[in-house]
Amino acid sequence: MDRISRRNGRAVNGFHRADLSPATEMVLHLGTAGDAFDDNRDIAFGPHCFVGREDVLPGWRDYPFIDPFPDAETLIETEKNIAVLVSGLLPGIVDRLNAYHGTAYSIGFWRTLVLPWLLEIVQRAWTSYATLQIIKNRIGDRRLGVRILQDPPESGFENSEHFLRSLMRDYNFNWWIDSEVVAAIAPDNWVLIPSEPMAPAFAAVVRQPIERPTSRLRHALRNMKHRIGYSDIVGIRWSGIALALFANLLPKKPARELPTPLSEVQIKSLFPESFLELVGRLTDRTMPRTMLDGFADLAAGARKLPFKAGRLRIGAVDNWNDNEKIVAAFAREEREKLVQCQHGGLYGLNAYDLMTNEIELNYNIFISWGWTLDEPTFGHILPLPAPYLSKIANRHRRRNESVIVVGNPIRLRLGRIVDGPRGAGWLRYCEHTLDFLKTLSENARRSTIFRPYVKAASDIDIGHVVGDRFPDMPMLEGDLHAAMMKCKLLVIGNCSTTLNLAMAANVPTVVYCHEDFLILCKEAVPYFDALKRAGILFSDAEAAARHVNRIWNDVEGWWHGRDVQDARKNWVRQYARVDRFWWWQWMKALSRLKEIG
Repeated sequence: MDRISRRNGRAVNGFHRADLSPATEMVLHLGTAGDAFDDNRDIAFGPHCFVGREDVLPGWRDYPFIDPFPDAETLIETEKNIAVLVSGLLPGIVDRLNAYHGTAYSIGFWRTLVLPWLLEIVQRAWTSYATLQIIKNRIGDRRLGVRILQDPPESGFENSEHFLRSLMRDYNFNWWIDSEVVAAIAPDNWVLIPSEPMAPAFAAVVRQPIERPTSRLRHALRNMKHRIGYSDIVGIRWSGIALALFANLLPKKPARELPTPLSEVQIKSLFPESFLELVGRLTDRTMPRTMLDGFADLAAGARKLPFKAGRLRIGAVDNWNDNEKIVAAFAREEREKLVQCQHGGLYGLNAYDLMTNEIELNYNIFISWGWTLDEPTFGHILPLPAPYLSKIANRHRRRNESVIVVGNPIRLRLGRIVDGPRGAGWLRYCEHTLDFLKTLSENARRSTIFRPYVKAASDIDIGHVVGDRFPDMPMLEGDLHAAMMKCKLLVIGNCSTTLNLAMAANVPTVVYCHEDFLILCKEAVPYFDALKRAGILFSDAEAAARHVNRIWNDVEGWWHGRDVQDARKNWVRQYARVDRFWWWQWMKALSRLKEIG
């Protein structure tokens, strides 16, 4: 039988063995698992195979899914190699885009627009490629059947956000990516069978994010902000506009330019030629239209804005909003200084963070919530008090007996090479959450409210996971920030934004975060050690629950103890800095940025 076998018949959602040669010894499921999954001969590419199909393999959560980056050293080395690869790919992409549009924009201009998309597709492709290499080595000469999707389900992506949304939610799009990788890597003993897209019934079950309202007034306000060199800063409105107006009055010195990126020749020693060719095909097929035939419309409004060399353009640029990025791109082209502001947690904690290092720390200046790094970055890191955290500083006032346990969004297919849960790591996260809840005392559990993540889509709804195990546990669907200001205790399963909010507001907090899910930079280690000694942070969920049981009758006494408060205050100074007069600190700092960036 030919390696690629074309078959007529009905659309299928998984493997049907009638389609495979009797000589096929094993079956690889890229998408949804088939009706008769046999773990003695079938291989599941990842936990996504069983979403909506949990019944085909009892105990599927214990399946030995492959992690292509099993240790910290491999993970960090891979992230750094991806950074080198993307840097080497950029000049060719820039040349092609300039030729396509008849323009001569700089590397910095196009980098601002395309880098988030490029980083995502390259990471996604390499995660799949590395996993398939492991499978290829394990099965050797045995005959393997693989059902593939030859054509992408989308005819193209309108913009960067459309691409990201498809990467997170569209199983057929991900199946197509994996199929492209299989085609690039498959030896002669692999049988590739073209298939129809999955029926909607087997698509991922997701919790949809809350949609934000839009209006003409909002668009007009956005245009006004762009004209004065401002986007948004978390937690403030009119005071941000006042800061931008103040920045317009400051002396100006043109921003320095980005360093010359690597050439494609320098990346060939890091990745196989077959992967580099694959990346070329994937980038051609997935580049958003806003970089191609939609670019003229995207750029038309931004070209009308006034730009001033050396002006400080302040705010947090949304990586997935092309309307914001095009303004930042023109600002960079005119040598304004892009002042990116921290807008969430986890910053300054990781030993290496590919997306942050390559995007946000490559703007001219990055305003952090208090942290700095010893290693040099292109962007100057400027630690300042966070406006929103300053607004909620020490606001906690206990009004009830509730314990709020906060859940995370579970994204099985995003493919980012990060040190948080990835792939099957999310199943472990679910188990950790259940372990915590089942270890709580009866009194504590009766007071517990679970908060599912509601701001983004999830492949597995952690709220449903908890509800199935603890059907009487109430769910918090409303304002988390308001609720945590009144609760008896807040429990978090990671070290992201909510931790910084809680520390700033002085909310009694317990955190469980497995050490495998966070590879710390050396600057963060002392602060984490202090949280552990104080009984705030645990690497084991059950140990965290036993601690809650011990302090249950006097949570406030424990929380306001000297050691606990010292650890909290040290964290706040480094990662959640607050100041009642934060705006004065910002004005002083901005006035000193003429010679920086």
